[in-house]
Amino acid sequence: MTRPPQAAELFRLPYGPARNRAVYDLFMGGRTKAECARLSGLSLGQVGAAIRWCYAQGLPRKGRGRADRPAPETEREGSGGGRKPPPKEPPGYGFEEDDDGGARAWSTSPRITTLDQLLEACAVDLQRWQVERYMVNKWEVGAKTDDGDIVIEPLFQVKAWLKPNAAAPVEDGLARYIERIAARAQKLPAPRYNLDAGEYLVVPSMFDAHFNKRSAVGAYTIERAAADFCAVADAAAGRIRALSMPVERILFPAGNDALHADNLAGTTTDGTQLETAAEQRDAVDAVIEAYEYAIRRFAEVAPVDVVVVESNHDRYSMHWLGKVIEAMFKRAPHIKVDATHGPRKYYRYGATLIGLEHGDKVKPRDLAALMAGEAPHLWAATRYREWLRGHVHHSASMFYPITSDSGVTARVIPAMCPPDEYHILRGFVGSHRAAEVLYYHREYGPAGSFPVFVSEVAPAEVSVLPRKAAAGRKAA
Repeated sequence: MTRPPQAAELFRLPYGPARNRAVYDLFMGGRTKAECARLSGLSLGQVGAAIRWCYAQGLPRKGRGRADRPAPETEREGSGGGRKPPPKEPPGYGFEEDDDGGARAWSTSPRITTLDQLLEACAVDLQRWQVERYMVNKWEVGAKTDDGDIVIEPLFQVKAWLKPNAAAPVEDGLARYIERIAARAQKLPAPRYNLDAGEYLVVPSMFDAHFNKRSAVGAYTIERAAADFCAVADAAAGRIRALSMPVERILFPAGNDALHADNLAGTTTDGTQLETAAEQRDAVDAVIEAYEYAIRRFAEVAPVDVVVVESNHDRYSMHWLGKVIEAMFKRAPHIKVDATHGPRKYYRYGATLIGLEHGDKVKPRDLAALMAGEAPHLWAATRYREWLRGHVHHSASMFYPITSDSGVTARVIPAMCPPDEYHILRGFVGSHRAAEVLYYHREYGPAGSFPVFVSEVAPAEVSVLPRKAAAGRKAA
């Protein structure tokens, strides 16, 4: 084994790491720089350069506190009496979190000269941290060799101060989740339609379902709401087939207070407190399954255009519902989904322009001017113009109010949900729970409608959600 050089032999060693480390060990052994120079035969400048080089490699500085010193070799480990191995030399870089919630990364290693190298060496999680500021210092140290040559060596110091990343908006997480759904979406081939003969647009209007609403008698559970919704979709699709009118496309408005509440706190989008029937997350599962079921049923009749309509109870939830539906049918060429933002949507079929709006913000007398101003090109290309609205939960007649202003008709679609305590208190009773299916001719515009009453088609008993019920029917 090669013994370490004696102090008096240091001046014979060539300049390099071995000599620098020997000078450092002598200095850390309790000697001053002047004593190291006298004992080694080196100049004071050479001793200082050797010590600075060792500091740059991350070796401890002289005079650190007891807590920073390596444990003495006399400490024993276990019952075997063996000594602990000496601690590893520090790598010359490090990362530590501060008490104020921030963090700091640093390096004095000559191999780390940039911010990117520092972050990589310290394994900084950039999803959690972001760089607030940083600094890179470079200087040079020189020493004279035994031959009288001056050796210059560059030294680096890199520091970075970090702060936590702001919480990512929920929309970012939703977008990533939707992308995963779309990538795994089932491929749905289009059925064989006789579209050449088609000359009608059908609009099954299933408004104001209010999943998770607590009805006055308490019977409108989440399971009941889903079962009613799917039963109405079945009945509407069956009657459209039975009428045997040549259908070219189906426009299916989604939303319009599909959910009673907009969040886990049980409030509307604007913060109005509501009475809910159960856990909101169960309602989310149910409304997604119900809409998927209904869209598939209508797609058996004709190609479907799903248009998502925002509403006062669940304006934010309708954004993600539209995105989920869009992802579900990403690989279904016969199903198109409009999940764009906007309180009002416009849809043209032949000579008819249809406006979709929930009905809680705009007065009927303003709808004609609004349509002409927001969709002037569609307005100019059509002769018949109608608005389909919901929101109103009370009417004693079979069909809800129809008004006309400046040649624009506004239809109010009935609600599918039963009344709650609020509606009974206000006297909003006696209304029909129903959906309304409307027909539009490509050339001649509005061509009639028929209702689907919930009480007429709803199953007597329900206990499971639509997907589970469908699975049970297949198993049977």
